[in-house]
Amino acid sequence: MRRSALLLALALLGPSDAFAETGAEAFARRDFTTARALWQEELSEGSPEAAQGLGALSDLGLGVPRDPERAFRYYLIAADAGLAEAQFNVAVMLDSGTVQVGNSGAAALWYGRAAANGYARAEYNLGIMFEQGDGVDANADLARFWMARAGASIEAARDRLGGIGPAIAPHFETPRILGGVRVDNSDDAPRAELVWSAPPAEPGSAFLVQLMRLGSDLGSGLVVEGIETEASALSVPLPSEDAAFAWRVARLDRDGRAYAASSWTPLDPIEGDFPSPRAFVAFQIAPDDEDARRLSEALSRDLAANGIWSHVEKRDEMPESSSVLYTFDRDRDLASDIMAFLPALRDQDVLRAEFIGPEPRPGEIVVRLVGGLSLG
Repeated sequence: MRRSALLLALALLGPSDAFAETGAEAFARRDFTTARALWQEELSEGSPEAAQGLGALSDLGLGVPRDPERAFRYYLIAADAGLAEAQFNVAVMLDSGTVQVGNSGAAALWYGRAAANGYARAEYNLGIMFEQGDGVDANADLARFWMARAGASIEAARDRLGGIGPAIAPHFETPRILGGVRVDNSDDAPRAELVWSAPPAEPGSAFLVQLMRLGSDLGSGLVVEGIETEASALSVPLPSEDAAFAWRVARLDRDGRAYAASSWTPLDPIEGDFPSPRAFVAFQIAPDDEDARRLSEALSRDLAANGIWSHVEKRDEMPESSSVLYTFDRDRDLASDIMAFLPALRDQDVLRAEFIGPEPRPGEIVVRLVGGLSLG
């Protein structure tokens, strides 16, 4: 696929503090043989910038025969480490068919990762892909979003922005995950790079990206982050270096009463299939309420057997009676199902819609337990 010359431009190297000093200096004075030797040494020490430099030498045929396949392998090393320039170069080589002809979906993923890291040329090309529906859903809203981002530094993006046509008829559909990975770079805190696609929706709707910290055994976890965004890619700092995480993305309607959510996807490799939870229950109890604690533990085991994950939150301030809360209309039936595990509450007026923030939590039910004996 051909786009503008801008799409096919590669991120060229220059003297910069981002590169290992000696390799960059050799490249700057056009001593490519020395630059290659230095970058190979630096790569052996784990430098992603060195991999980017070696990729450029093979890509452009500087000091070595031109070898796109070798260049791609080097770029991929740097891209996996989170280097935005390399992520853009990987995307360009996939997009242009230099490697893996016809893999526009993979190109969109790498453009998304680079765009999430603020790389303007990736934002521009990702905008084109959403405009054309190439490798992603056709979505004029996301095309305009990324083109506007790129327009801060690229004149061609500003010129193109006004020509993006209206969105096709909106569809309130589940976003499609393109990819999400943990990036551990010794120079930076761990982060997640997350990319998805979706058709256009009603004006005012947004995406909600959620991170879940997984428990020590599969079948338990806690949602620790919820980010509303208009983008289709994010780079998110991870709140813990040691924990394993999963993520999902949901489309929220403009009134905040409906959602369509993807399945949970692990960021970290796991053995076997990942048991994506059907829903979550947060049991809220008083710190000294032993009856409620015992009941919540018993209920947690029953819920887990039905694919519903749960956790206990101890609250100093609790109401006088138990209740079951939900935020989204589509979760009412789920909340009713949860009540089936609480026979003593079944005929009471304790089920109600309430914002259970601090951020929207689709698919999460809050059970406020006060005491335990009366519920058995």
